[in-house]
Amino acid sequence: MKIYIINTILFFINYKKSIIAKQLESIRHKKFNECKIKYNHYTDTSVNAKWFCKSDYDEYFALVTGSDQVWNPYYASVSGVNFLRFVPEHKRIAF
Repeated sequence: MKIYIINTILFFINYKKSIIAKQLESIRHKKFNECKIKYNHYTDTSVNAKWFCKSDYDEYFALVTGSDQVWNPYYASVSGVNFLRFVPEHKRIAF
């Protein structure tokens, strides 16, 4: 009987922990999305080295390139454009 009571208590403790963990995860996602909306301003513009000129640098805080183009050693079409070579280093972000 004692083992049953202990197991029941442990079950409810773990159940409560999982509920709290889910609530914290929900709060974390909400805070992340609020921050993303407030501080990340995206454009629908795609750029390339020919289109982008030096006068455009000041218009953007940074330029971002995707992970497939940067981190995959087997990516078929790698070029300086994928690595944002036409942008000053301090304005490059790879994710």
